[in-house]
Amino acid sequence: MDTRRGTDAGYDCEVRPHLLASWRKFCQDPDDQVEQWFLVGAPLGIRAMPEPRGIFPEYTDKEAATDPASLLVDPSLGGARSSAERDDEALKEVEHMHGRGWLRKFDSKVKAKRYVKGRIVYSKLIVIVKEKKKVDSAGRVKLKKKRRLILNLKASGVTSASVKSEKPELPRVLDIIFAGLELLRHRRHRRHWLRHLVLDFRSAFFQFPARRDEQRFFATILRRHVYIWNRAAQGSRGAPLVCGRALALAMRLCFGLLPDGVCSSGTYVDDPLSSFVGDEATQDDAIAKVVGGLLAMGFDLAFDKAQDSAEGTVTWTSAKITVLDDLEAIKVEVKDDIITEVRDSVDKMRAASTIELKDLRTLAGQ
Repeated sequence: MDTRRGTDAGYDCEVRPHLLASWRKFCQDPDDQVEQWFLVGAPLGIRAMPEPRGIFPEYTDKEAATDPASLLVDPSLGGARSSAERDDEALKEVEHMHGRGWLRKFDSKVKAKRYVKGRIVYSKLIVIVKEKKKVDSAGRVKLKKKRRLILNLKASGVTSASVKSEKPELPRVLDIIFAGLELLRHRRHRRHWLRHLVLDFRSAFFQFPARRDEQRFFATILRRHVYIWNRAAQGSRGAPLVCGRALALAMRLCFGLLPDGVCSSGTYVDDPLSSFVGDEATQDDAIAKVVGGLLAMGFDLAFDKAQDSAEGTVTWTSAKITVLDDLEAIKVEVKDDIITEVRDSVDKMRAASTIELKDLRTLAGQ
Protein backbone atom coordinates (compact mmCIF):
# COMPACT_ATOMS: atom_id res chain seq x y z
CA MET A 1 0.00 0.00 0.00
CA ASP A 2 1.28 3.45 -0.95
CA THR A 3 1.38 5.62 2.19
CA ARG A 4 3.00 8.67 0.61
CA ARG A 5 1.39 12.10 0.82
CA GLY A 6 -0.13 13.24 -2.44
CA THR A 7 2.53 15.92 -2.95
CA ASP A 8 5.23 13.25 -2.66
CA ALA A 9 3.46 11.07 -5.24
CA GLY A 10 2.89 13.78 -7.85
CA TYR A 11 -0.64 14.85 -6.83
CA ASP A 12 -1.98 18.26 -5.81
CA CYS A 13 -2.81 17.36 -2.20
CA GLU A 14 -1.16 16.74 1.15
CA VAL A 15 -3.58 13.96 2.08
CA ARG A 16 -2.48 10.33 1.61
CA PRO A 17 -5.02 9.31 -1.05
CA HIS A 18 -4.02 5.66 -1.44
CA LEU A 19 -4.11 5.06 2.32
CA LEU A 20 -7.54 6.71 2.44
CA ALA A 21 -8.75 4.53 -0.45
CA SER A 22 -7.51 1.29 1.13
CA TRP A 23 -9.01 2.19 4.48
CA ARG A 24 -12.38 3.01 2.89
CA LYS A 25 -12.42 -0.24 0.91
CA PHE A 26 -11.61 -2.26 4.02
CA CYS A 27 -14.50 -0.59 5.89
CA GLN A 28 -16.77 -0.95 2.81
CA ASP A 29 -17.83 2.69 3.03
CA PRO A 30 -20.00 3.64 0.03
CA ASP A 31 -18.34 6.99 -0.82
CA ASP A 32 -15.73 5.82 -3.31
CA GLN A 33 -15.56 9.25 -4.97
CA VAL A 34 -13.49 11.11 -2.38
CA GLU A 35 -10.28 9.21 -3.04
CA GLN A 36 -10.58 10.00 -6.75
CA TRP A 37 -10.94 13.72 -6.00
CA PHE A 38 -7.51 13.74 -4.39
CA LEU A 39 -6.00 12.03 -7.44
CA VAL A 40 -7.61 13.85 -10.38
CA GLY A 41 -9.22 16.87 -8.73
CA ALA A 42 -12.58 17.53 -7.12
CA PRO A 43 -15.49 18.57 -9.36
CA LEU A 44 -16.75 22.02 -8.35
CA GLY A 45 -19.98 21.93 -10.34
CA ILE A 46 -18.91 23.73 -13.53
CA ARG A 47 -17.59 21.09 -15.92
CA ALA A 48 -18.55 18.20 -13.69
CA MET A 49 -20.52 17.41 -10.54
CA PRO A 50 -19.72 15.02 -7.70
CA GLU A 51 -21.35 11.66 -8.31
CA PRO A 52 -23.90 11.00 -5.55
CA ARG A 53 -23.37 8.11 -3.17
CA GLY A 54 -26.34 8.62 -0.86
CA ILE A 55 -24.35 10.65 1.66
CA PHE A 56 -26.32 13.92 1.35
CA PRO A 57 -29.75 14.62 -0.18
CA GLU A 58 -29.71 15.62 -3.85
CA TYR A 59 -31.18 18.74 -5.39
CA THR A 60 -33.76 18.16 -8.10
CA ASP A 61 -32.65 21.13 -10.21
CA LYS A 62 -29.14 20.44 -11.48
CA GLU A 63 -29.02 22.91 -14.35
CA ALA A 64 -26.71 25.93 -14.20
CA ALA A 65 -28.31 29.33 -14.77
CA THR A 66 -25.47 30.36 -17.11
CA ASP A 67 -23.49 28.50 -19.75
CA PRO A 68 -19.81 28.50 -18.67
CA ALA A 69 -18.81 29.11 -22.29
CA SER A 70 -20.61 32.46 -22.24
CA LEU A 71 -18.65 33.92 -19.34
CA LEU A 72 -16.60 37.06 -19.85
CA VAL A 73 -12.92 36.24 -20.21
CA ASP A 74 -11.29 39.61 -20.97
CA PRO A 75 -10.11 41.10 -17.64
CA SER A 76 -10.12 44.63 -19.00
CA LEU A 77 -13.81 44.35 -19.89
CA GLY A 78 -14.76 42.65 -16.67
CA GLY A 79 -12.92 45.04 -14.43
CA ALA A 80 -11.18 42.08 -12.84
CA ARG A 81 -8.26 43.98 -11.39
CA SER A 82 -8.63 43.70 -7.66
CA SER A 83 -8.69 46.23 -4.89
CA ALA A 84 -6.52 43.69 -3.04
CA GLU A 85 -3.62 45.05 -5.09
CA ARG A 86 -3.45 47.97 -2.66
CA ASP A 87 -3.57 45.73 0.40
CA ASP A 88 -0.09 44.58 1.43
CA GLU A 89 -1.47 42.05 3.90
CA ALA A 90 -3.65 40.52 1.18
CA LEU A 91 -0.69 40.24 -1.15
CA LYS A 92 1.34 38.61 1.59
CA GLU A 93 -1.43 36.05 2.13
CA VAL A 94 -1.64 35.34 -1.60
CA GLU A 95 2.09 34.72 -1.74
CA HIS A 96 1.77 32.44 1.28
CA MET A 97 -0.88 30.39 -0.55
CA HIS A 98 1.36 30.29 -3.61
CA GLY A 99 4.24 29.10 -1.47
CA ARG A 100 2.07 26.29 -0.11
CA GLY A 101 1.29 25.16 -3.65
CA TRP A 102 -2.38 26.13 -3.47
CA LEU A 103 -2.13 28.70 -6.28
CA ARG A 104 -0.26 28.85 -9.57
CA LYS A 105 1.47 32.11 -10.42
CA PHE A 106 2.25 33.33 -13.94
CA ASP A 107 3.96 36.50 -15.10
CA SER A 108 1.85 36.74 -18.27
CA LYS A 109 -1.66 35.86 -19.42
CA VAL A 110 -0.19 33.88 -22.31
CA LYS A 111 1.62 31.51 -19.93
CA ALA A 112 -1.49 31.19 -17.77
CA LYS A 113 -3.64 30.31 -20.79
CA ARG A 114 -1.05 27.77 -21.87
CA TYR A 115 -1.29 26.13 -18.44
CA VAL A 116 -5.10 25.76 -18.54
CA LYS A 117 -5.05 25.05 -22.29
CA GLY A 118 -7.68 27.64 -23.03
CA ARG A 119 -9.18 30.96 -22.07
CA ILE A 120 -9.45 32.09 -18.46
CA VAL A 121 -12.34 33.65 -16.55
CA TYR A 122 -10.97 36.28 -14.17
CA SER A 123 -12.58 37.38 -10.90
CA LYS A 124 -11.79 40.17 -8.50
CA LEU A 125 -10.04 39.16 -5.32
CA ILE A 126 -11.78 40.94 -2.49
CA VAL A 127 -10.76 41.33 1.13
CA ILE A 128 -13.60 40.79 3.59
CA VAL A 129 -12.94 42.26 7.02
CA LYS A 130 -15.33 41.20 9.74
CA GLU A 131 -15.30 42.98 13.05
CA LYS A 132 -16.61 41.07 16.02
CA LYS A 133 -16.84 42.02 19.64
CA LYS A 134 -15.24 39.36 21.80
CA VAL A 135 -15.91 39.05 25.52
CA ASP A 136 -12.88 37.79 27.46
CA SER A 137 -12.89 35.81 30.69
CA ALA A 138 -12.96 39.04 32.71
CA GLY A 139 -16.07 40.25 30.93
CA ARG A 140 -14.24 42.92 28.92
CA VAL A 141 -15.40 43.55 25.37
CA LYS A 142 -12.68 43.72 22.73
CA LEU A 143 -12.95 44.33 19.01
CA LYS A 144 -11.46 41.55 16.92
CA LYS A 145 -10.91 41.76 13.16
CA LYS A 146 -10.91 38.72 10.91
CA ARG A 147 -9.74 38.97 7.31
CA ARG A 148 -10.67 36.62 4.48
CA LEU A 149 -9.65 36.61 0.82
CA ILE A 150 -12.50 35.65 -1.48
CA LEU A 151 -12.76 35.49 -5.25
CA ASN A 152 -15.82 37.48 -6.31
CA LEU A 153 -17.19 34.61 -8.37
CA LYS A 154 -20.70 36.02 -8.32
CA ALA A 155 -19.70 39.19 -10.14
CA SER A 156 -17.69 37.30 -12.77
CA GLY A 157 -20.59 34.93 -13.42
CA VAL A 158 -18.83 31.77 -12.26
CA THR A 159 -21.37 31.22 -9.49
CA SER A 160 -24.31 31.26 -11.89
CA ALA A 161 -22.44 28.81 -14.14
CA SER A 162 -22.01 26.38 -11.24
CA VAL A 163 -24.39 23.71 -9.99
CA LYS A 164 -25.04 22.60 -6.42
CA SER A 165 -25.96 18.94 -6.80
CA GLU A 166 -26.27 17.96 -3.14
CA LYS A 167 -27.12 19.71 0.12
CA PRO A 168 -24.63 19.03 2.92
CA GLU A 169 -26.53 18.33 6.14
CA LEU A 170 -25.00 20.32 8.96
CA PRO A 171 -25.47 19.30 12.60
CA ARG A 172 -27.34 21.56 14.98
CA VAL A 173 -26.17 22.24 18.51
CA LEU A 174 -29.14 20.24 19.80
CA ASP A 175 -28.02 17.24 17.71
CA ILE A 176 -24.73 17.27 19.60
CA ILE A 177 -26.48 17.64 22.95
CA PHE A 178 -28.95 14.82 22.36
CA ALA A 179 -26.16 12.54 21.13
CA GLY A 180 -24.16 13.30 24.27
CA LEU A 181 -27.11 12.59 26.52
CA GLU A 182 -27.65 9.27 24.74
CA LEU A 183 -24.04 8.34 25.43
CA LEU A 184 -24.59 9.14 29.12
CA ARG A 185 -27.81 7.14 29.19
CA HIS A 186 -26.14 4.02 27.83
CA ARG A 187 -22.81 4.32 29.66
CA ARG A 188 -21.53 1.10 31.19
CA HIS A 189 -20.54 2.46 34.58
CA ARG A 190 -21.86 5.26 36.77
CA ARG A 191 -18.36 6.66 37.20
CA HIS A 192 -18.02 7.16 33.45
CA TRP A 193 -18.40 10.76 32.34
CA LEU A 194 -18.88 12.73 29.13
CA ARG A 195 -16.13 14.66 27.38
CA HIS A 196 -16.28 16.98 24.37
CA LEU A 197 -13.38 17.71 22.04
CA VAL A 198 -13.38 20.52 19.47
CA LEU A 199 -10.53 20.12 16.98
CA ASP A 200 -10.91 21.88 13.62
CA PHE A 201 -9.47 20.96 10.25
CA ARG A 202 -7.01 23.68 9.27
CA SER A 203 -7.32 25.32 5.82
CA ALA A 204 -9.93 22.70 5.00
CA PHE A 205 -10.89 23.81 1.47
CA PHE A 206 -7.26 23.96 0.41
CA GLN A 207 -6.89 20.26 1.23
CA PHE A 208 -8.80 19.47 -1.97
CA PRO A 209 -7.35 19.87 -5.48
CA ALA A 210 -9.58 21.33 -8.19
CA ARG A 211 -10.09 19.56 -11.50
CA ARG A 212 -7.65 20.78 -14.13
CA ASP A 213 -10.46 21.65 -16.57
CA GLU A 214 -12.19 23.83 -13.93
CA GLN A 215 -9.16 25.75 -12.67
CA ARG A 216 -9.57 28.32 -15.47
CA PHE A 217 -12.68 29.60 -13.69
CA PHE A 218 -10.79 30.47 -10.49
CA ALA A 219 -8.26 33.14 -11.38
CA THR A 220 -7.37 36.74 -10.60
CA ILE A 221 -4.80 39.36 -11.58
CA LEU A 222 -2.61 41.07 -8.99
CA ARG A 223 0.16 43.49 -9.87
CA ARG A 224 0.57 42.12 -13.40
CA HIS A 225 0.67 38.51 -12.27
CA VAL A 226 -2.01 35.91 -12.93
CA TYR A 227 -2.93 33.63 -10.04
CA ILE A 228 -4.91 30.45 -10.66
CA TRP A 229 -6.41 28.41 -7.82
CA ASN A 230 -5.46 24.74 -8.15
CA ARG A 231 -7.27 23.96 -4.89
CA ALA A 232 -10.97 24.35 -4.05
CA ALA A 233 -11.59 28.08 -3.81
CA GLN A 234 -13.46 29.65 -0.92
CA GLY A 235 -16.62 31.21 -2.27
CA SER A 236 -17.16 28.58 -4.96
CA ARG A 237 -20.52 26.78 -4.92
CA GLY A 238 -18.99 23.32 -5.13
CA ALA A 239 -16.34 23.61 -2.41
CA PRO A 240 -18.65 23.13 0.64
CA LEU A 241 -20.04 19.88 -0.81
CA VAL A 242 -16.59 18.50 -1.63
CA CYS A 243 -15.31 19.49 1.80
CA GLY A 244 -18.41 18.15 3.56
CA ARG A 245 -18.37 14.74 1.91
CA ALA A 246 -14.63 14.24 2.26
CA LEU A 247 -14.45 15.23 5.92
CA ALA A 248 -17.59 13.22 6.70
CA LEU A 249 -15.84 10.16 5.23
CA ALA A 250 -12.68 10.85 7.24
CA MET A 251 -14.66 11.13 10.47
CA ARG A 252 -16.65 7.95 9.74
CA LEU A 253 -13.47 5.98 9.13
CA CYS A 254 -11.78 7.23 12.29
CA PHE A 255 -14.79 6.72 14.54
CA GLY A 256 -15.12 3.24 13.07
CA LEU A 257 -11.96 2.43 15.04
CA LEU A 258 -13.96 2.73 18.28
CA PRO A 259 -16.59 0.40 19.77
CA ASP A 260 -20.25 1.34 19.61
CA GLY A 261 -21.76 3.35 22.43
CA VAL A 262 -18.63 5.22 23.55
CA CYS A 263 -18.48 8.11 21.08
CA SER A 264 -20.30 10.35 18.61
CA SER A 265 -19.38 13.29 16.43
CA GLY A 266 -20.89 16.11 14.39
CA THR A 267 -18.97 18.15 11.81
CA TYR A 268 -20.13 21.66 10.86
CA VAL A 269 -18.34 22.14 7.51
CA ASP A 270 -14.77 21.83 8.86
CA ASP A 271 -15.45 22.16 12.60
CA PRO A 272 -16.08 18.81 14.28
CA LEU A 273 -17.22 18.40 17.86
CA SER A 274 -16.57 14.88 19.13
CA SER A 275 -18.08 13.32 22.25
CA PHE A 276 -16.58 10.49 24.30
CA VAL A 277 -17.92 8.65 27.33
CA GLY A 278 -15.89 6.56 29.78
CA ASP A 279 -13.15 7.01 32.34
CA GLU A 280 -10.18 9.25 31.57
CA ALA A 281 -7.98 6.45 30.27
CA THR A 282 -10.71 5.19 27.92
CA GLN A 283 -11.37 8.68 26.63
CA ASP A 284 -7.69 9.42 26.09
CA ASP A 285 -7.31 6.17 24.16
CA ALA A 286 -10.34 6.97 21.97
CA ILE A 287 -9.16 10.52 21.27
CA ALA A 288 -5.68 9.25 20.37
CA LYS A 289 -7.15 6.81 17.85
CA VAL A 290 -9.37 9.41 16.19
CA VAL A 291 -6.73 12.14 16.05
CA GLY A 292 -4.05 9.66 15.02
CA GLY A 293 -6.27 8.37 12.23
CA LEU A 294 -6.88 11.86 10.83
CA LEU A 295 -3.17 12.66 10.98
CA ALA A 296 -2.33 9.34 9.30
CA MET A 297 -4.63 10.29 6.41
CA GLY A 298 -2.65 13.50 6.09
CA PHE A 299 -5.17 16.09 7.25
CA ASP A 300 -3.88 19.25 8.93
CA LEU A 301 -5.51 19.88 12.31
CA ALA A 302 -5.68 23.14 14.27
CA PHE A 303 -4.19 21.96 17.57
CA ASP A 304 -3.52 25.54 18.64
CA LYS A 305 -7.30 26.18 18.74
CA ALA A 306 -8.34 22.84 20.24
CA GLN A 307 -10.84 22.82 23.12
CA ASP A 308 -11.36 20.07 25.70
CA SER A 309 -14.39 20.04 28.00
CA ALA A 310 -12.23 18.38 30.66
CA GLU A 311 -10.65 21.82 31.01
CA GLY A 312 -13.95 23.76 31.03
CA THR A 313 -16.57 25.13 28.66
CA VAL A 314 -16.10 24.61 24.91
CA THR A 315 -17.39 26.93 22.19
CA TRP A 316 -18.75 25.42 18.98
CA THR A 317 -20.63 27.22 16.19
CA SER A 318 -23.07 29.52 18.04
CA ALA A 319 -23.03 27.92 21.49
CA LYS A 320 -21.08 27.50 24.70
CA ILE A 321 -21.34 23.92 25.97
CA THR A 322 -20.49 22.82 29.49
CA VAL A 323 -20.61 19.24 30.76
CA LEU A 324 -22.03 19.11 34.30
CA ASP A 325 -20.83 15.73 35.53
CA ASP A 326 -22.28 15.99 39.03
CA LEU A 327 -25.76 16.67 37.63
CA GLU A 328 -25.39 14.29 34.69
CA ALA A 329 -26.38 17.17 32.44
CA ILE A 330 -25.13 19.43 29.66
CA LYS A 331 -25.45 23.20 29.91
CA VAL A 332 -25.92 25.15 26.67
CA GLU A 333 -25.64 28.93 26.32
CA VAL A 334 -25.58 31.33 23.41
CA LYS A 335 -22.08 32.67 22.76
CA ASP A 336 -21.31 35.97 24.51
CA ASP A 337 -20.20 37.46 21.19
CA ILE A 338 -23.63 36.88 19.64
CA ILE A 339 -25.46 38.38 22.63
CA THR A 340 -23.21 41.45 22.47
CA GLU A 341 -23.76 41.86 18.72
CA VAL A 342 -27.55 41.50 19.05
CA ARG A 343 -27.67 43.99 21.93
CA ASP A 344 -25.63 46.52 19.94
CA SER A 345 -27.86 46.08 16.87
CA VAL A 346 -31.05 46.55 18.88
CA ASP A 347 -29.67 49.61 20.67
CA LYS A 348 -28.69 51.11 17.31
CA MET A 349 -32.19 50.52 15.93
CA ARG A 350 -33.91 51.98 18.97
CA ALA A 351 -31.91 55.17 18.58
CA ALA A 352 -32.85 55.58 14.91
CA SER A 353 -36.07 56.99 13.48
CA THR A 354 -36.01 54.55 10.57
CA ILE A 355 -34.54 51.07 10.17
CA GLU A 356 -33.07 49.88 6.91
CA LEU A 357 -34.13 46.50 5.55
CA LYS A 358 -30.54 45.26 5.39
CA ASP A 359 -30.15 45.97 9.11
CA LEU A 360 -33.25 43.91 9.87
CA ARG A 361 -31.83 41.07 7.81
CA THR A 362 -28.54 41.30 9.68
CA LEU A 363 -30.40 41.16 13.00
CA ALA A 364 -32.38 38.11 11.86
CA GLY A 365 -29.13 36.42 10.90
CA GLN A 366 -27.60 37.21 14.28
